[in-house]
Amino acid sequence: MLSRYLQYLHADIRQAMRSREELEAAAPGPESWLAEARQLLIDDPKTTFGERCGLAPEAFPPAERLASTQLEHLAAALQALYRSWHLDLFLPECVPAEAAYPVLVNVLEKKLPIVTCGWVVVDFCEEGAACPFGKHCFCQGQDGESPCSKIDFEPGKDEWY
Repeated sequence: MLSRYLQYLHADIRQAMRSREELEAAAPGPESWLAEARQLLIDDPKTTFGERCGLAPEAFPPAERLASTQLEHLAAALQALYRSWHLDLFLPECVPAEAAYPVLVNVLEKKLPIVTCGWVVVDFCEEGAACPFGKHCFCQGQDGESPCSKIDFEPGKDEWY
């Protein structure tokens, strides 16, 4: 039963994505990108991101009810959704889906500016005990060491420097 619901939820996420055509049609010309930046400084967003894209946080099942592959797929779908709206989420690279998923769902409740050029960066880490990613976050590393340092994200690929 839950798997059928998740199929519909994935379809809703895909429908909420901002299309490339929509971005190109709304993109300001070179003369108006500065006006958009100024407007971002003046206006506070009036609606939540979920209201803007048509997704409610309540539609997402709690992480405890989902299998790890379901969590991974939903987390990846949400990240793709946010990228389509030019939201750059500042997540640790090695954070497991179990820790990322609730944070990604909570983005739907945030009042975020929507831009047509550039990106809006969303940071979640509040350092220390308030950090939602715990031991997987940058703020938990000892002496500047990354918590992901032991993970080879691209095995066999030489470093460029």
